[in-house]
Amino acid sequence: MTLDGQHVLIVGGTRGIGRATVAAARAADARVTATGRSAASLARLPDGVAGRMLDYTDPAAVAALAETLDGVDHLVLSASDAVAWGPFADLGEPALRAALEAMARVLAVELAPRRVNTVSPGLTATEAYAGLPDAARAAMFAATAARLPAGRVGAPDDIAQAILLAIANPFLTGATLDVDGGAHLAR
Repeated sequence: MTLDGQHVLIVGGTRGIGRATVAAARAADARVTATGRSAASLARLPDGVAGRMLDYTDPAAVAALAETLDGVDHLVLSASDAVAWGPFADLGEPALRAALEAMARVLAVELAPRRVNTVSPGLTATEAYAGLPDAARAAMFAATAARLPAGRVGAPDDIAQAILLAIANPFLTGATLDVDGGAHLAR
């Protein structure tokens, strides 16, 4: 799969799934811009990747970044602060960002012929779980893996491969790719 110099902007490209997507896009010959929240995280980006500081929760900062970028062929939003858990009535605005899948289907129609897809990852072993004690994190991953048809939790590269599929396939739009080791089957 090649992206032949197409410009891929990866919001949240300095850690976990975003960082794996940066590497996969570079390997596919894309021109990559990745955002991060700190100079230290941007300094760890691979050679050939343009790093841009961005607090994606600040609409003014997002608008300012958009004004400075030259043509973007593909936008990947991998940054996240929240996971939606609990009753719908109890969820605040950040958790409702899980509504992105429904919004993506609407946008795929409204923005056509531009394409809009979502990738829905299952439990993925990333830095997001670094706050847990090692034993608790390992136990959580093992218990989840035991319930999954794939027999393991995801790795950032697993999700990055699906993101590249969604980017590269010109006939894929309005779709959600469940990359969850079969969790949607095991319920």
